[in-house]
Order: sequence, then C-alpha cells, then structure tokens
Amino acid sequence: MVSPSLQKVLACSCAVLLLACSVQAGSSRKLPYPAASNAADFQQDPTTYPVGTDLTSTPKHYVTPSACFPSGAEVQTPEGSKPIQSLRLGDKVLTVQPLGKAAFEEVFMFSHQDAKQVSTFATLTTASGKTISATPGHYLWAQKPGQEAQLTRAGDVQVGDDLFELEGSHTVSRTVVEATRITRSGLYNPHTASGSLVVDGIAATVVTDFLPASMALHTAVTLPARALYHLLPLSVAETLNSAILAGIPSIDVNSLRALVTPIKA
Repeated sequence: MVSPSLQKVLACSCAVLLLACSVQAGSSRKLPYPAASNAADFQQDPTTYPVGTDLTSTPKHYVTPSACFPSGAEVQTPEGSKPIQSLRLGDKVLTVQPLGKAAFEEVFMFSHQDAKQVSTFATLTTASGKTISATPGHYLWAQKPGQEAQLTRAGDVQVGDDLFELEGSHTVSRTVVEATRITRSGLYNPHTASGSLVVDGIAATVVTDFLPASMALHTAVTLPARALYHLLPLSVAETLNSAILAGIPSIDVNSLRALVTPIKA
C-alpha cells in the first residue's frame, strides 16, 4: 500500500500531468493555428469534406489544426508493422535516435487518439515511393537543398526537399517528388521519450508547432507524463491519459488516491 503522503504527492503530480499534457491534447481546440513559414496564415474552414477530398489547390486551407497522423499510418513494433490506431500505452515502436540509428521505445502517452475526426493532411511522397501523411503543423525531419536537416512542419515541406527513410537500422535521405493535401480520418499522436517516431518508413517526430521546434523542449514539457507512466500501474496511466483526451478539466483527489492504492510499497 502507498502511504498517505505519497498518495498526496501522486495526486498533485497527476494534476501537473493534466496541465502539462493539455498543451498537446487541448491546444489545437483553443488557440489559433500558427502561420506557415513560407505562406500566409492558414484559414480555418468549417466545411465538412468527405474523406479523400484533394485540397492541394487550396494550400491555405485546413480543417483542423491538430498535429497528428491519420488512421492507417504504419508504425513498426518488435512484432512487426502495426496501424497507428492499434497502439496502446506500453507498446514499443521504432524510433530514430540522434545519430540516425533505429531503436525501439515505449509509448508513454497519447496527445490525440480520435478515430472519427476528419482533417487535412499534408501527404508527401518520396522518390522511393514511400508516402507519409501528417497534419500541416506536425514536425518532420526534412532537409532543403544546400542546408542542414531540421525540424520542418509537414505543411512546409516542398517538392525537392529531402525526408529521411529507414533502411535497415539507419536512415537515408530521399527527395520528395510529390506534396499534396488530402482529407483523411483519424488523429493519432503516440509519444515516445525521445520524441521520435518512424511512420510509414519515414523518420518523423511527435512534436507539434504549438511550441517552438525543439526536441529538448518536448522532453521537458512531457517530463511529468513520463515520470508518472513509469511510476504508476499501466491501467492507472491509461485512465489518466483517457481523462486528458476526454478534456476533463480536473480529477477528484480522492479518486486519484483510490487509483494508486493498489500499488505495492
């Protein structure tokens, strides 16, 4: 059993977690979408478009500013390829570490997990035929000709830029040959400790443009979530994450104490 003092600490920590993670889970519903670096402000469009609508000719359009991947995006696990919507907390997914080497990391949080939402996705195809889709405000690793690789909004990646594909255990650069915007269903953003994620064979991140483009900042902001994920039973972590995604503004402290009671001292 957990002592009353530790229960209070955990309860307070959970409150901090809700506040910190709401930056990711709730920001897109409350704050304006930042301007793209190479275009005027995106214009929110309340129109409901059928899944599969091609909006490439209206580059300033977006349906929602959420930063996620769509249903059907593929991630790699130790058991093989898996659609992103089937991931759960504790699953291990393939990531790319700072030196470009692949490694598996656990999913400790979801900032979005919505099967029904239809959104505009920047869809990028490389010379090898690989395609990745992400909402325009989601950061990918990209490299413009003659420049260093840097975090770039998916909506800012252009034909001629390079993305980084996984080959074996390392990454190789591949030129983008097509960039479109298409509506798709589902919003998913599973978080890893490094902030990295390989999606559809391409090096991506879980970082969004609500904050400056910084992997270190992501690490700092999600520290409470990572700490509680490792401290609490998986079922409790899932309950808290579900509460965040549901937009619950607060959780009763007594309920939190009840949740952590089964933990062995």
